[in-house]
Amino acid sequence: MLLGGASGLLAAHPWGGGRNAPNPVGDPGGAILAELSTLKRAVPVDADITDIVRTEPHFTGSCGTTRSSVQVTVFFSSPTSIGGVRSDVAARLNGARWVHYSASGPDRWYDNIGGKQVLADNFIYRWRKRLRQGSTAEAALEVGVPVSGRNRREPLEWTFGAISPAVGGPVMHCGSG
Repeated sequence: MLLGGASGLLAAHPWGGGRNAPNPVGDPGGAILAELSTLKRAVPVDADITDIVRTEPHFTGSCGTTRSSVQVTVFFSSPTSIGGVRSDVAARLNGARWVHYSASGPDRWYDNIGGKQVLADNFIYRWRKRLRQGSTAEAALEVGVPVSGRNRREPLEWTFGAISPAVGGPVMHCGSG
């Protein structure tokens, strides 16, 4: 999946900058993460959220760069049609000032569906939003439908994520403080 990540991963450490830093970097106070986390509100009411992954910038070692983005990914399943889920999510995102900018699909590739790698027709819908912190976030709603067909009683598995550059971008940090 485009924005997917390891399920259960939670890295929420707004490193960098600090209270007295002239140009804070990362996600000071977790403001970007909080704004991206509102994505959950756009998930259809009939959906079953199976996981939420949140990541923030953090140091990758004692002398390394920070992860340069903030990301939230919601994994959910829904019995609603592809068009119904897309329409429902689009309406909620529009109400939160996200702007739709592209749709693609069906594009065919192998995808992990129901715990198996299967050839699937994949649909992706994308939006953008200028955040209060000044960065531009992008959101993507994705679903794969097995080419071999699917049991219509089984809900579709969706990935819905948003990503934003961190404030100030990657930084170098060496030493102990």
